[in-house]
Amino acid sequence: MKNNKKRTGVLAGLLAGALLITGTLAWQDVSQHKTNKFTTTSVEHNVTLVETFEEVSNWRKGEGKVNEIAVRNGQETDDVTQYIYEDAYVRLQLKEFMEIMNKSYIYSEKRYMVDEKGNFNRFETLELAQEFMVTLGEDAPEDGRIEEVTGFFDKDEEGNAKGFFYIATQQADKNGQYGKFVVMSEVMGEGDVLVEGSVNQNHSSDDQHNSAIVDEETGAIDYNVDEDQYTTHLWGAGDNMSAEGNPFTQYVKWTFGADVIKMADWNGQPTAKWIVDTDSTEGYVYWGEKLTHGTDTAITPKSLTTNLLEKVTLLEQPYGAAEYYIHVNMDAVNLKDVAKWDDAPEKIKLAYAGKDELSLAQKAMEAALEQLEKYDLESYPTQAGNELNALYQDAKEQLAGGTFTVEEYVALQKQLTEALEKYENDPVSTAKRDLNQELENAKKMDVSDKTTASAKAFNDALAVMQTLNDDINASAEDMKTAQDAMAEAIANLAIRYLPVVNGDRVENYAGHNWTVIYRDEKTGSAMMIVDELTSDDFKAMGIKADAEPNKMKITDTVTEIFPGYEKSKMKLVDDAFTKAFIENLDERAILPVKIPVENTENADWATRKEAPTIINKESGRKQAFSLSISDINTYGIQVSKLVENTSQTGFTRFRSNGIIGTNTETKEKYVRGSSVDMSKIELTGNAGINNPTQTVRPVIWVAGFDN
Repeated sequence: MKNNKKRTGVLAGLLAGALLITGTLAWQDVSQHKTNKFTTTSVEHNVTLVETFEEVSNWRKGEGKVNEIAVRNGQETDDVTQYIYEDAYVRLQLKEFMEIMNKSYIYSEKRYMVDEKGNFNRFETLELAQEFMVTLGEDAPEDGRIEEVTGFFDKDEEGNAKGFFYIATQQADKNGQYGKFVVMSEVMGEGDVLVEGSVNQNHSSDDQHNSAIVDEETGAIDYNVDEDQYTTHLWGAGDNMSAEGNPFTQYVKWTFGADVIKMADWNGQPTAKWIVDTDSTEGYVYWGEKLTHGTDTAITPKSLTTNLLEKVTLLEQPYGAAEYYIHVNMDAVNLKDVAKWDDAPEKIKLAYAGKDELSLAQKAMEAALEQLEKYDLESYPTQAGNELNALYQDAKEQLAGGTFTVEEYVALQKQLTEALEKYENDPVSTAKRDLNQELENAKKMDVSDKTTASAKAFNDALAVMQTLNDDINASAEDMKTAQDAMAEAIANLAIRYLPVVNGDRVENYAGHNWTVIYRDEKTGSAMMIVDELTSDDFKAMGIKADAEPNKMKITDTVTEIFPGYEKSKMKLVDDAFTKAFIENLDERAILPVKIPVENTENADWATRKEAPTIINKESGRKQAFSLSISDINTYGIQVSKLVENTSQTGFTRFRSNGIIGTNTETKEKYVRGSSVDMSKIELTGNAGINNPTQTVRPVIWVAGFDN
């Protein structure tokens, strides 16, 4: 629990009887005098009384002086990264004291001359006084009638005491023989307090500013000051919202903030207002809701209360100097410690805990709305659902824009409950909910890997379900039929093993991009050739680039022929590619192949067809391979699909041997739009007609290809 106090001190005085009224208003700040800081290892509380006071030198009848009182939870310096700051619950207690001092004056022994308006004839210098006497037809007096006197009210421009030259009066003076006595000093007598037995404790501001009383048994620290002995302001129907018999209302008027109400006028629901407890014998006023912690009131306005008090006005000038004090006590606790306020009304405690009758009715209403939020009443409309949704939306708007009684909450909740029961028992709504659930589940299914025909059947069934879902007049029978059709379509979905094809391009399959070079529409199979391999691919395959001649190379001597594809670098690359990128794929996608050997002495090698690569499910191996001339001619593969560009680096090597002549033009042939390269294969990365770059492009035969 934290108890903090501030007081306002008001000094009012009467000078020169009832004719001259003046006064002094003083603000005496005894900040945070009661502080029981409640702290745990990681939780902090920092609740502060906030006041605005307009300090003035005089307070006169009818003048209202700013005296704002509010409370804030948090400061800009609070370290929210290191500590957890709790919300606070706050109450204030105001206490008053007024003492009217008896004042008397000591006057001069002589009377001094005044003018026809009653003002003293006083002069800055002796010469001026003498000149004035001459104007009266008299010479400078020899009897010393001109005297230097320092009266109580004689001041210079800075307010310091100053002597002036006065003229003592005598019989038959032109301006009267009596004149007027000068006030020489004032005497403050015993004061009269408005509340019998109360004592002015103005010494507390200095003597007890840092004082504390420690309980010897518990060690608790009490920062009470003597000003706590002032009279508690009890609340009621009188002036200043005070109880009957408050003597201070004769002299002062309190102007409260706009958000101050009496307990009887409060509906019991948490509110950003000060609630005056007119039944409290301790004079407490409660902030009507939790005070949220915040380091910036602009960002967290709920961390600062509105003003309880805004202005104090002097209604009647006391006869004599007077001191008036307002002393403020603050109690700030967390929600758990509200229970320690034994004298707090049950209505306050229930509101803070959210258990007042109105809050409970509101929570029940909010719970009903929260239950309805679980229903998607707009995505699959029905007549019963539309009726429920209209009532639900209307209830939300009403709650957002108005204040309800307990009875109104109960009536609205009953309407929603009845509409919900009707909706849940409606057969069409039940069928629509089931349809929508299956529709949402079907929408989550990915059919991109399914064959075209089965995917189309699925999407057709999905479209029918969506149409019925959006149709408010759809029958339960139609929805059941649509669900059955969807179940059948899902059962018939067939896997398409390859990624989506864009024309003849297959993207990101086995970590590479491919071109479809042959399709068998009947079997759904196809041959795909990989894009030109990169140096990173060769590293991944564990092949080191070098300038070793390909063992497929045919020399200038016709009879000097190397072993061919099986022992070539092409086969080395194809096997390494298979191991690195193909073997871990879904085995259903890759078809086993048989790779026959072409006749090396075929004179018509450019048009040969005798040994194409074929699918061999009985004994073939699932592997990548290089194309032969027989493949080109047998399957009608377009040579343009085998060349990535028209430069000399766009070669695609074949595993075919050919007849070599002595003419250079025919000795080395390569694919450049339409011809066949029979030169050596080198993996040096250097481009050139005799040293092409990475031109081995493995081919795979795949299944599940229907688009």
